[in-house]
Parts: sequence; structure tokens; C-alpha cells
Amino acid sequence: MDTPAIQIKIEHRHLENETYKQERDAFWAPFFLRGKPTDNKTIPVNRPDTDSPSTLETLVESKFGLNLQDLAFQHIVHQLVRDAPEDAPDRFSDLIGMLRLLITGEEDRYPSMRQHNHRPGRAPAVLDKVSTDELRNLIELAKKEAQHYYGPDGENPLFAEISRRVIELTAIQWAARISGYSSLVLELRIHPVARVSRFFDHDIASLETFLLARSPEAFEKTLPTKYRAGCTDLRFDVEISAGYSEAFAAVQSAALSSPVGAPSSQ
Repeated sequence: MDTPAIQIKIEHRHLENETYKQERDAFWAPFFLRGKPTDNKTIPVNRPDTDSPSTLETLVESKFGLNLQDLAFQHIVHQLVRDAPEDAPDRFSDLIGMLRLLITGEEDRYPSMRQHNHRPGRAPAVLDKVSTDELRNLIELAKKEAQHYYGPDGENPLFAEISRRVIELTAIQWAARISGYSSLVLELRIHPVARVSRFFDHDIASLETFLLARSPEAFEKTLPTKYRAGCTDLRFDVEISAGYSEAFAAVQSAALSSPVGAPSSQ
């Protein structure tokens, strides 16, 4: 099922575009300027100690979609930690504690550490430094511990839901392409749409909310650290065509009409 690209428009809140000869230069100039902007607002593309706009464009196109997928996995981890039962045994609670540590830096819910008189403390949250494969493995371990605890006939609904979303997300492809400049316009394609629909529970508003909330972080992470200060003044707008809503509705209708337990189509 083919759908139009989602448009993500990125622009600077405070920028006098008429200062620049080209809209492309106007967008990228703040990333290359150091300190307070001056009257000389040319982009130092030929300086050996800087990257060029084309280099940053390549990074955005190659990494933006992947960063969104990583952030979607982090969202699943947050859901798991938020909704995990409080009465689980130590091995399961340790896994949840490990995930909580990645999110918040708080160690005070590690049961095994408490048993060894570990002193609770706070460390930097490092969830964004953990690979998607590592997160997937931690989620799978937590699920296995939950199944062991609840038994094969008493699986906690939370983990059935988490596992479903992990399966859907793993199969989704995220690809971005810069299509133009008035603001910077990114065309984002997320497919197959059936899996996207199921991951977001057939709710187009949830997809839009996710993209509005996470696109700034995904974009910033595409850039080398020395250029990220240029992201502080950016505004993001998301435009999802009616085709996506129609596709989500079709996937939901097909799911409702399918027999319970029937395999999902792509």
C-alpha cells in the first residue's frame, strides 16, 4: 500500500532571509556562524575545519529516519518502565531497574543492589547512547522473565502489547529526503504503512504527535556536536496527507474483519 510522503518543514524562528542570496544558505548559515551573528553572514564552506552544507544535508538524509526509529524504541522502553507491575520478583525488577537507570539515572529500584547494600545514587541518563539492538534484547529479556513469573497461561497484557509493538517497529523502514528550501522541507517515508498503522494503533493523531515531539531531537542528532547550537531556534511543522488517514482506516478495517489469531499482512 503506497502512501504520499510526510512533509516535515524546519525553519528558524528568528532569521532575516533577505540577508542571504539563496534560501539554502539562509537555512544553514546559523549552524556555521560562531558566537553572535555579525554583518558578515557568509557560510565558510571552504574552510578546512568545517563541514559544508552538502555534508550536513547528507547526514540529515541518511540519519534522520534512523534516529526517529531509535526514538520510537525509546518510547517503548518508557512505556514498559512506566507500566511495569510493582509485585514482580527480583530478576524481573532488576531488568526494569536497568531500563529505568538508562532513562533517569536513578538506581534506587535495583532489588539485588539493595541486598548488597548498594548505595542509591544518580547517574546521567544514557538511554540515547544504547543501540536499538541492545534495547530490543533488554525488552525481550524482560518479557521472558515476565512469562516465567506469570506462567504461559497468565502472560501480563503489558508484555503482549510491548512485544507486538517491538515486532511492528522492527519491520518499519524510515527514509528521509530533502525536497526543497523555503524552510528546509524533508520528505519522510515510513513503510510498510500497515505496520506503521498497527504501531500507532491506527491513530493518525498519535503519529503526528510523535513526529512533532521527536523530530527536533532526531534532526539535532544527525548533526556533528559542534553544529547543534544552531538547532535551538528551529520550528518544526508536520504535514500528513489525507492519504495516510485513509490508509490507517483501511488497515484498521481489515484488522477488524480478520478472524482472531489470523496473521497480519504487510
